[in-house]
Amino acid sequence: MSFRYEITGAVVRQGVIGIIRTADAASALRASVPLLDAGLRALELPPPTPAHSTRSGS
Repeated sequence: MSFRYEITGAVVRQGVIGIIRTADAASALRASVPLLDAGLRALELPPPTPAHSTRSGS
């Protein structure tokens, strides 16, 4: 089974994808750990965009 089908299967079974948007990879990793610990198996970590990383409070 390919990695793509494993991800698709996890999304179908759980019915949800966690989307984590942070300013950098380290904070994305910290934010993802509680979701993985809670059993969520499909996470999307899009790369930060210039507009996102310059917003106050990011």
